[in-house]
Amino acid sequence: MLAANIKDEEITIADAVIGGIIRTACEGNPQMVKILLDSIGDSADIRLKERDVKLREKAAALANGEENKPKEQSTMVQLVQSLKKARERRTP
Repeated sequence: MLAANIKDEEITIADAVIGGIIRTACEGNPQMVKILLDSIGDSADIRLKERDVKLREKAAALANGEENKPKEQSTMVQLVQSLKKARERRTP
């Protein structure tokens, strides 16, 4: 702790290491972000896939003319609504 210039005696080495990881991740280091996400049980890959799905849903909604779709709508409700619209388009 002396080498890291930490004078607070209540901080453990684990606290200092986690603090360093968080600080470096906040600065934009992708390796530290991955370590941080892995340590809390999350994954950067999962977050990227979730973001990709949200962007695709938003693009599909804009293509269907639904600009002000509520965000609280579940994926299942969105699926049901899109199926209803598809049926309406097929029936004359």
